[in-house]
Amino acid sequence: KNAASAMLARVYLQQGNYAAARDAANRVITSGLHNLTASFENAFVDGPNESEVIFRILINEQDGTNSMNTFFAPSTYQGRGDIRVQNKHLALYSAGDVRGQFFVRASNNTFTGKFLDQFGDVPVIRLAEMFLIRAECNFRLNTSIGATPLADINRIRSRAKAATLTTVDLN
Repeated sequence: KNAASAMLARVYLQQGNYAAARDAANRVITSGLHNLTASFENAFVDGPNESEVIFRILINEQDGTNSMNTFFAPSTYQGRGDIRVQNKHLALYSAGDVRGQFFVRASNNTFTGKFLDQFGDVPVIRLAEMFLIRAECNFRLNTSIGATPLADINRIRSRAKAATLTTVDLN
């Protein structure tokens, strides 16, 4: 039920139906079935992230690999490294923001560190996304269903040890 609500939140957001997106995301957040991991890093490691992932593609021994690893991980991690992270993206992270440290270098290129486990499950929807959807929709509608946009955004930023914001601006 939460996976369906989370997917609906995504669809409604893309349609510009902000009230429905906010309400669907809020249903998932307030269900009590999911919790943010204590640290950003744990959100991408099998085991500790069980409570944060709302919907995942399970990988088993028969599958042998997951496509996130194939496309995002460098060859040193059994991937193809199709998608490289540019330096201008890395420059967006402030000192202390652990999201900026979640990358690996290989063959003079930078790759995300989120999908290095060849046999790890593929997280499709996480609770953090629901907080961000609710924040954006509340901001656009000038509402604060569940929490203020600033509180939702800062909850995610604080976990990543990023500086908290004092205002919200979608521009």
